[in-house]
Formats: sequence, structure tokens, C-alpha cells
Amino acid sequence: MEEITELEGRIISAMERIGRSVQQFEGTGGVSPEDLEQARAAFEAAEERAVGARTRAESAEAELARVAQALEAEAAASEKLHERLDGLKSARDEQQQRIADLEAQLRDSEAQRKADRTELDDLIALVEPLVREASNA
Repeated sequence: MEEITELEGRIISAMERIGRSVQQFEGTGGVSPEDLEQARAAFEAAEERAVGARTRAESAEAELARVAQALEAEAAASEKLHERLDGLKSARDEQQQRIADLEAQLRDSEAQRKADRTELDDLIALVEPLVREASNA
């Protein structure tokens, strides 16, 4: 970008020098019409190059602004995704902890069920002879 600005300045300076030279030659009358026409053509060509350089610089600046805006949008979207990912990781961790708690409760319930079953089997074993005796009597 600085190179284009520098080039613009150099072209403008050259155009000004050419313009001053043309004015000097016009005032003295010592310039042939062909030389004058060549000088004007050189001036116009330099002016066109300066306009072209300025247009390219403006276009490049606009493109740079568009890219910068796109990068900002991407950065914002990336930040939102990271926040969402952090939230999902936290929810996953909470669910894993809940699953571990439920598995522990299930193991405790199974152990309690086995203990209850053993106690019932012991009671049945104690009551069974009494029931047989009562039914035989």
C-alpha cells in the first residue's frame, strides 16, 4: 500500500514538473508543436497511470477491509463455537458424574436385594418346618 502511495507521489511530482516545463516552453515560444504534443501526451499518460494506481490502491484497501471484516466475523464465530464446546464438555462431565452416581446406586440396590433375598431364604428355611408340621397335624 505504501509503495502505491509513494508511486502516486512520484507520478504527481513528475506531472507537475512536466506541466511547469510545458508552461515555460509555451511562454518562450521556443517549443515546437510536436514537442509540446509529446509533453502533453506524456503528462496525460502519467496522469492516467496515477489515476490507475489510485484506483488499484482504493480497490486493494476495500478488499483488505472486506477480508478484515470477514476475519472478525470468523473470530466471533470461532469464539461462540468454543463457548458452546465448553458448555457441551461441562454437560458431558455432569452427565458422566450422574451416570457414575446412578451406577453406584444400582450396585447398592443389587447388594441390598441380594441381602434381602438371603434374609428371606433364611426366614423361609425357619418357617418351612413349622408349616409342614402344622399341615401334618
